[in-house]
Amino acid sequence: MMNWKKLTAIATALLIIAAVTTTAHAATWTVTQLTSNDYNDGNPHVSGSNVVWYGDNGNDSEIFFYDGTSTTQLTNNSCCEYTSDVSGSNAVWYGWDGNDYEIFLWDGTEIIQLTDNDYDDKDPQIDGDVIVWYGYDGGDNEIFMATPEPAALSLLAVGGLALLRRRRS
Repeated sequence: MMNWKKLTAIATALLIIAAVTTTAHAATWTVTQLTSNDYNDGNPHVSGSNVVWYGDNGNDSEIFFYDGTSTTQLTNNSCCEYTSDVSGSNAVWYGWDGNDYEIFLWDGTEIIQLTDNDYDDKDPQIDGDVIVWYGYDGGDNEIFMATPEPAALSLLAVGGLALLRRRRS
């Protein structure tokens, strides 16, 4: 049977190990403030070192994209954009088009309006090349999905092969 001195020594050692482990683990995190503006920033989403969010200045909201080193304001209009998501360098959100809410995609170079209909499309999510959201179809909300057309994928593949061939030359 273990005596109280040994039991106390073991318990103390375990507490010290737990404290050191917790302190060492917490010390490995660096906190970086990404925004310092006149917007009420919110709803951040992250993919790798990329972050997307919306900022509301009281009149409307805009979409912002941080690529690990700098921030780019993706939208700058008098309409409201909300609920962003990011996967790699692609970002999605929904915004007012003057008639209703539609889904928008930033593909790393340009903004593409994915939907253009007479009902609200909201809360897009993206994972790789797949984008999903919900939209009202006139009777109730339904789930929608967008993927690149095969022709677009073929062009990307041809472009990638050309780059590889160019590198080898």
